[in-house]
Amino acid sequence: MSFRANSRGQRGRGSRSRSGHGAPAFGSRDARLPPDRDLKAGLTTKSSIQLECPTITDSDADIKLANITYLSSYNWTNAKEPTIIVPGSPRLWQNKSLPYSVQRDSGISFVDQHGYRIPTTPLLPLIAAVNKRYDDGPEIPGLGMDWAGIDIITDRNNLRKLLRWINRPNNVGHEDEIDEIKDFRIDLQLAGNKTVLMNRWEKRTQESGGHGSGLNFERASTKAAIGCEASTGHHRIISYNMAGLDIIVRFEVDACLPSPSSTATGASVDDLADQLAEVALTTSPGSGNDTLSSSPPPLQVRAGGSWNVEQSSLIEVTTRSSFNAENFDWKEAFPQLWLSQTQHHFMAVHDRGVFSSMRKARLDSEGMVSLEKESQWGFKMLRKVLEEIQKVVIGYGETGRLSLVCENGALSIWERKMEDGCLPDELMRLFDV
Repeated sequence: MSFRANSRGQRGRGSRSRSGHGAPAFGSRDARLPPDRDLKAGLTTKSSIQLECPTITDSDADIKLANITYLSSYNWTNAKEPTIIVPGSPRLWQNKSLPYSVQRDSGISFVDQHGYRIPTTPLLPLIAAVNKRYDDGPEIPGLGMDWAGIDIITDRNNLRKLLRWINRPNNVGHEDEIDEIKDFRIDLQLAGNKTVLMNRWEKRTQESGGHGSGLNFERASTKAAIGCEASTGHHRIISYNMAGLDIIVRFEVDACLPSPSSTATGASVDDLADQLAEVALTTSPGSGNDTLSSSPPPLQVRAGGSWNVEQSSLIEVTTRSSFNAENFDWKEAFPQLWLSQTQHHFMAVHDRGVFSSMRKARLDSEGMVSLEKESQWGFKMLRKVLEEIQKVVIGYGETGRLSLVCENGALSIWERKMEDGCLPDELMRLFDV
């Protein structure tokens, strides 16, 4: 398989719109959707600190991810109140014989499902799912959840936005030309003595579809795991050490390779329907339960899926037209796989909705290893930028409410006017030493 990078970052037609993966390539406004949010809504009138890319030298060691650990996972549902299924399961890849036809996507899809369903505390399901695993899941010998020891808690999407800023045009030391970076915002807060909470922020949490067939291809090529038929998206949570920074990353999973363990569940759909309840989170071992009620309606958690979906089975699915498949931008796509350690990349190629070929790549293949080496400049910069952000957030203390704003290619930290935090106050105690 060829891993030729598209140096100008062109995504071209055939890119898909799907939950959690951003707006359609040619997004348009829809009368059914609310207006876009203002990038600086709720911020003070002047930025406090402007961030610049740090200096990278030949002596800086390559960035490797160590101690990669699966913490938990869950599926969102379309229930009236915010409801997740823990541990849930990705959709199961069916390996259907090609060719087959798929209709174009239509309707409205998610840009950020967490921001849509639980906008004030989008990191809340992450905490709930991890704590539920350590409370109710299978025993994990020698492993405990030390929230206070974590440096960064974030969505993969935030890290990708920072990488795009690092790789922006005219950035000294970077030779590749890429598309002009889009404005973005990430809300920040200190938890405990050092943990930086990074809330994803999007101007719109939903978007009009109809610019490709990626969603319909995914549905046609996969099936829901038992107990997860009502799912609207599967999210996985892992931790790893990035050259001394302990990071927890949440990301959406398109599909997984099926196995007996990934299809099994201990409860039927009818049984699970009666298991809705307010999630109770344990602040520390043996301390008893606190009922979670961040803001009405509370987050609901129910059991379903499997704890045994292997990291090595995860699949990122993309679609491209036959006219644009050769221009696939691996420089843009590779960090998405690497930051979440998603092992498989399946690119389905179609001509007017008729899918006739599948290009598969593994994260540990020779081509991907070469891409990892080529991406080291950006990864080294990302590691240093995250450390700089952490220093600033620690400097503002536990009462600080900050936002990282990229506007016209300039990245700066602003103070937020509101006192609302990234998590409910009772859960902030998890980070106390």
